[in-house]
Amino acid sequence: MSKAYWRSLSELEDSPEFREKVAQEFPLLAEALTDPRTRRDFLKLAGASLGLLGLASCRWPKETILPFAGQPEGRIPGVPQYFATAMSLFGNALGLLVTSYDGRPIKVEGNPLHPESLGATHLWAQAAVLELYDPDRSRVVVERQAGQRVVSSWENFRQALASSLARPQARGGRGLWVLADGTPSPTRERLRQALSQRFPQASWVDWDPLLNVREAEGLALATGVRAAGKPRLENAGVIASFGADILLRHPSAVANARGFAQRRREGKNRLYVAEPLPTVTGAAADYRLAARPERLLPLLLALARELASSGLALSLPLPAAGELAPEEREFVSRLARDLRQAGREALVLAGESLPAAAHAMVFALNRALGAEGHTVLYFSAPPVQGSLAQLQQALEAGEVALLLILGGNPVVTAPHVPWSSLFSKAEVVRLGLFEDETSRLSRWHLPQAHFLEAWGDLQALTGEYSVVQPLIAPLYEGKTAEEVLALVLGYDSAGYDLVRETFAGLTGGVFQEELWRQTLHDGLWKGEGASPLTLTAKDARWVNELGHAPAAEGLTACLTCDTKVLDGRFAN
Repeated sequence: MSKAYWRSLSELEDSPEFREKVAQEFPLLAEALTDPRTRRDFLKLAGASLGLLGLASCRWPKETILPFAGQPEGRIPGVPQYFATAMSLFGNALGLLVTSYDGRPIKVEGNPLHPESLGATHLWAQAAVLELYDPDRSRVVVERQAGQRVVSSWENFRQALASSLARPQARGGRGLWVLADGTPSPTRERLRQALSQRFPQASWVDWDPLLNVREAEGLALATGVRAAGKPRLENAGVIASFGADILLRHPSAVANARGFAQRRREGKNRLYVAEPLPTVTGAAADYRLAARPERLLPLLLALARELASSGLALSLPLPAAGELAPEEREFVSRLARDLRQAGREALVLAGESLPAAAHAMVFALNRALGAEGHTVLYFSAPPVQGSLAQLQQALEAGEVALLLILGGNPVVTAPHVPWSSLFSKAEVVRLGLFEDETSRLSRWHLPQAHFLEAWGDLQALTGEYSVVQPLIAPLYEGKTAEEVLALVLGYDSAGYDLVRETFAGLTGGVFQEELWRQTLHDGLWKGEGASPLTLTAKDARWVNELGHAPAAEGLTACLTCDTKVLDGRFAN
């Protein structure tokens, strides 16, 4: 017989008074609680019921746990490792150094060996880790059939791609269009050239609203050469910015901020900014003029005329700048005086909102001041293929059989194009990190691999070559733009093989394993680099394009990219 346990001496005594108290407090259970045999049976049944309920509803899933028996060479658990890679933004490459814990990237810093980062980064590079682990990222291949979203596979897409390419192949590639973002990748450029050789009639369009194409067009007007300026703010004593956010939204923003801060700590620079909206550059200005956007060009013309009247050899037939407000006259007068005194340490910059002729004027001013080669260097600008207008015209005419969109979200960044009606006239394939507005209008959506989990390459404006190496195995079934282009060309090559083939071509045609490993370690290969261009001014007929901007009345709407999400690519 099992032992009996009591919760109190009163229960052991089992007096009539105790039974009466129990009956008053628990009238329905009085008999079960006072009868030892009944109480014991009740607790047994209650316990068994609860146990069976728990077994039925809380069963653990069966898992197989394997021990970490083979430790990878060179890895100590809990000790961080650092890998050099790079990212693309504003049409330029930014060298990065990423911290990885146990095979997972957790922190991004700048690569001190890379000329565009110098050990620092911008906010978008810092947030790249959050984008990598974003739970809203696209994970599967999606096909839309009769407006319905159907989860598919890469194998199904390969079969559909072969069928969609049949018509363009029979016509030498006519009807095949590629819409790509502005990533400066040598491997992508090599595949683009291979595509044009295999499909001579195929068309390629580069579209990225963050590219500074107006500057390249302006330099082409002034010199006949498409080029891009590389500011050297560490050498600049007086800087004039007309709507250019050179410290944040610029291809060399990180290096610009470093150079500007270095000179500012020495107390040897002054920054003049005329802009319609508050910017990071305007916040750092010594003299800031809040100007309407249509007043930036007259201010630039007034500055040119003021410098020419003070003896600067511009040799340009300058049009009239029109009447200036008192605060505008004071700004231009003080700026012209400081620029003349600074000489070769002066620097004039123009924003992307100004026309190409304004950038040609900026080139002429910097050249006359002696800034070229000291506070600004010029390098060859990456070519920009085609235009959105050409693609829109071809879609409207029904001349597009297959449209391949590699990154970007043109439905949002180019809202002036009626994409919804145009996409219905062609087979549209879209590669992207998210199923966004463009993907929802496309026939096929392909998940894109993040740059922290994929192989790739980038080339900086100054010529340095960087390998984009993965920090982690692909989280989902994503592919890079280069891997999708390889599928179109008929071979299923991994990004690693594509990049190594490009590297072999850049280093003399023979792959050099030791140089490859050194490039991975350093994060860049300088090679011969890109030498600064020596530009020669041609005729000044572009001056007639400056014209005269009349003073506007009423309110002016200024549309610009956000300082955080830019054109929406970082909105998630």
